[in-house]
Amino acid sequence: MANKEIAEEERLKFERLDERAKRHFESGDKAQALSANIEAITALSLCRIFELAAMRTEEQGVNISLTYSDEDKVYFTMSIVTRLLRVTQCKTGNNSVDMSIEIYCVEKIKEICEGLEKYQEIFDEKTKENFGMFCTYVEGRERFFLKQQNKHPNLFNDEENQYTEALEEALSVAHINDISVVQSEKSSSSSCFIATAAYSTSIHPDLDTFRSFRDEKLLPHPLGAKLVSLYYKISPSLARAINEQPAIKKLLKHHLSRLANWLRS
Repeated sequence: MANKEIAEEERLKFERLDERAKRHFESGDKAQALSANIEAITALSLCRIFELAAMRTEEQGVNISLTYSDEDKVYFTMSIVTRLLRVTQCKTGNNSVDMSIEIYCVEKIKEICEGLEKYQEIFDEKTKENFGMFCTYVEGRERFFLKQQNKHPNLFNDEENQYTEALEEALSVAHINDISVVQSEKSSSSSCFIATAAYSTSIHPDLDTFRSFRDEKLLPHPLGAKLVSLYYKISPSLARAINEQPAIKKLLKHHLSRLANWLRS
């Protein structure tokens, strides 16, 4: 029941954020609309994650092999692209920051479209239409960026800002392979963000141990599900910090290895 409740909480949060983004956009406060749209990506992703967790724990026992169909994953992934398009419409008033946000979003939309290509055979007509529109949009914006870079090179820089950092963290949750057909290079494909950062890989056997513990011991219980929900919200930013500190990464890996051994014993 806890997973259903968390999924419903995140669904309602997504709806509130969606309305807030629209309201701020219409009133001209596009910086606030931008922040709300980014938060909405995380809320929508968490809703999907905990809907799946609820399905996996509804019956007696835990069926961790249960997953969304490819059609469901495609639908969700397309909804993330739609949200990224809304992000590009929101301006902070700082031309350099706005350009970096749009470039980041276009790169991510292109990455997602490339991942979606192999699923085209299951697209319905509306999905085909939207997919074609997304691809055309990317091509058009890339041509625009090239022209602008020649005219205004000072607008282009590789520095991250608070919005692109927030987007990266939100998309790391959205690209978990249980709910999406696309995994980004910086995403932990199975949501073990901190362990993936510590081990510098998402396929270490210790990570399988942590995933099993999460799915079989934590998610079936109300308190465990709440802890997992909190983990999803804070771990992407923690993983970013760990990646930037080799000494901390080494120490954390040592302790996580000991924990994994204890869980297996």
